[in-house]
This record gives sequence, C-alpha cells and structure tokens, in this order.
Amino acid sequence: MEGNTKKKLRTSLDVYHRLLHDTTLAIDTQNIQIGYTDGKYTEVQHMLLHDWVMIDKGGDIPMHHIIYFKYGNIIIWDRRIRLDRLYGSGNTKPAQLLKNILANNDNINIQAPTESAVNDYDDDEHKIATPGDALDYPLIGKFVANPRTEKVIENKLSQKGIKKISYVYSFGMIGYTMETTTVDDDSLTPRYIAIQHRKNQHWGFPKGRYENGEGKYGYYTACREFEEETGIAVNTSNVAEVDWMNPYMSHYQYKWKDTLIKKWTVLFAAKLASHVQPKIIRPKEIAEVRFMTLQQFLQRNKHKENEQILRKLNNKLMSHPNNINIDQESKSEPEQKAHNETCS
Repeated sequence: MEGNTKKKLRTSLDVYHRLLHDTTLAIDTQNIQIGYTDGKYTEVQHMLLHDWVMIDKGGDIPMHHIIYFKYGNIIIWDRRIRLDRLYGSGNTKPAQLLKNILANNDNINIQAPTESAVNDYDDDEHKIATPGDALDYPLIGKFVANPRTEKVIENKLSQKGIKKISYVYSFGMIGYTMETTTVDDDSLTPRYIAIQHRKNQHWGFPKGRYENGEGKYGYYTACREFEEETGIAVNTSNVAEVDWMNPYMSHYQYKWKDTLIKKWTVLFAAKLASHVQPKIIRPKEIAEVRFMTLQQFLQRNKHKENEQILRKLNNKLMSHPNNINIDQESKSEPEQKAHNETCS
C-alpha cells in the first residue's frame, strides 16, 4: 500500500560527496566528523571529514561502515535512525533539515573536535536530540555505560580458557498507556508495547546496543532503538513523560569463544499518548509489535528478567497510575551503584 512505502535513505557516499563539494552549505566542513566502525573495535571511531580516504584512493574503510556525520553538536546524517538533514531522505521531517536547524540554533559548538571535545560531546546528550518537539534529556543519569574489552588477569578465568572480558550495554524503553478495563469500569490498566524478534521468535521490549558517541547515560540509544523497533518517534507529540531517573536494569554474563561477555540492559518507562500505535519498520528483524497487558506478556515471555522488570513496573503503575517518577527500592541498586563507581 502507498501509505506504508518506506522512503529511501540517501547513502553515506552521497552525503560525503555533497559535504565536500557543495559550496552553498553554510557550514565549515573542516569541523565535520565521521563516526564509523572499522571491525577492530566495538566502539564507534571518529575521523574528520577531510581526513577520510576512499577505498579507491588508498583508504581501508568502506563507506558502508559509516554510521553518521556530525557538525559540531548536530547530527547531519545517521543511518541507524534514517536521519538525513542534507537531502531530507529517510525518516527526516522538513523541520529537521540542516538549513532550518542552522537558522534556529544559536548554540552550535563548531570548534574543531579533539579527543577531549568528543568526550564532552558524549556527556552532553541533550544536544544530540532533534530540536523542536524532541524530549529533553537530564544532564545526569543513574547508570553509566562504559563499553570496553579487557585482558583477563585472573588465573581462575584463564584456567577456563577465558582470555578477554567484554562489557556490553543495551538501552531501551518500555512504552505503555493507561486504559480503562471495561466500559463500566473506570479503573486504569497498563498496556505495554512488546516486540517479537523474527530470528528467535522471543518476545521482549524495544532495546539495542549502546555505541560510543550516543551519550554515556544511554538516553539517545534508548530513544533510537524504540523508534527503530516500534515505528514511534520519541517526541512530545507521542510521549507524555519518561522516567529517566528510575531505570529498570538486568545483568547477566556468558562465555563466547575465549571471551567472557558481561551484559547490562537498562530500560526506561515511557508513558505514551493515547493515539500512538506501533508499526513494523524493520521486518527483517521484528516479526510483530503490539500492545499487551502484563498477563498477556507473561504468557509469551521466556526470560525471567523481563518478567521481574515488568511486574515491578506494573506494581508501580497500579499504585501510582498518574505518576511514574516515583522512586522505589530496587534489588539491583547496590549492583548499579558498584558498577557506576567502577566505570567513573
């Protein structure tokens, strides 16, 4: 159907050439960074636009490894969220075009990025968000991501064939609405958005892997993944509020080849507007996305940590249906505090 047609995103090559050769752009291209992956590290690497070398000119990084282009604190193009401020392709709205952003933003940091400047950028998450109807992020957070890989120094792990420890982080959101149970009953019942992954057919919540450059508290990652897996943009039109300061966390570890993977998942509760309806925009990854009650989710769920998280959120919402920003004791708080102290 025409209404479901997905608008194609212009390629990183298109954006690269235009940034180099379009003299009408009102920006200094010396201050543009490229975020990319090179296969050696799990983190996003950075390079200045004019230092980038194409494969056919002697470079060693393919164009499809580019994740985003950014000018100062403005993301110009990002393949993960299908944002393109130059051409307006993908999911980009007219108000998000670069020319409109520049005309309405007087607080753009355009100094040439250094290593310390990149770290400052990572900390200042609210600048990554799309201006206009985007949600405001807190300047602090309760959980700090620190993805890294370390060599094993403990004999106990070495004896098990483990040579490295990799720390991995995922962030996401549990979107929900409060609805009346029946016509004759005015009591409110939470309904949650759940997704079914096509590969393993398991049900869960919209979430995804954190990447450096997205802000260490995971707010941007959570919003990006929620939009990619539900088709719902995280903005003031669709989201009434997000409880950023009371996240729900799970942690587990497993061995893969010679590496011990330690993974943390952090989820933020988000109250959605009543008109919001999820849709599948990544059919190769997502088999189904829908609202369901706690009991409906538990009937499909196969992961204990998901059950624990949703039961805890559901209890909070049933006790305080009009206010999700109610702090309550969490069994994971000591672990979370210890983790943050280790990563700081």
